[in-house]
Amino acid sequence: MQFSRTGGAGEFGEMGAVIGAGYLVMGVVYFYASFKLNQYASKIGAFVLQPTSATLSTALDAQRGFWKFAGVLTIIFMVIYLLAIVGFVVFTMNQVS
Repeated sequence: MQFSRTGGAGEFGEMGAVIGAGYLVMGVVYFYASFKLNQYASKIGAFVLQPTSATLSTALDAQRGFWKFAGVLTIIFMVIYLLAIVGFVVFTMNQVS
C-alpha cells in the first residue's frame, strides 16, 4: 500500500518501520550502558567522599558490571557481523554460479 509523499510509508514501505525499530533497540542499549556508567560514577563519587574499602568495592563492582555488558555486547555484534559476512558470501556464490 503506497501513501502520498506528504505523510505515510512513501517509497520505503515497511523498511521505515524496520529501521525505526532498529534505532529504538539501539537507543535502549545506549540508555542501559549510560545507566551502568552513571551507577559507577555515583559509587566512585561516594568513594571519593568516604574512602573506605567497602565503597571502593562497590564502585569497582559497578565498573565491572559496565565492562561485562560492553564485552557481551561486543561478542554479540562480532557474531552478527560474522553471520552477515558468511551470508553475503553464500548469496554472492549462488548468484555467480
